Amino acid sequence: MKTGAIIQARMTSTRLPGKVMKELPFGSGIRVLEQVIRRLRKTRTIEEIIVATTINKEDDELVAISEKEGLTSLEVGT
Repeated sequence: MKTGAIIQARMTSTRLPGKVMKELPFGSGIRVLEQVIRRLRKTRTIEEIIVATTINKEDDELVAISEKEGLTSLEVGT
């Protein structure tokens, strides 16, 4: 059996839009989504990481980051 992690991410949050694309720490050049992916890769038990997002155009950048990181992205309709 494979163990995986699903990261739910979208750009259109009402409280803090674009949160997953903010830099952490500020000015580092590393975005929140990239940091979450890097941390999950360090675990020994997770074999697959999937980024789940919407089909909205605003989330295309999240799909691009997923592909750049070599991950599977899953786009779900709203």
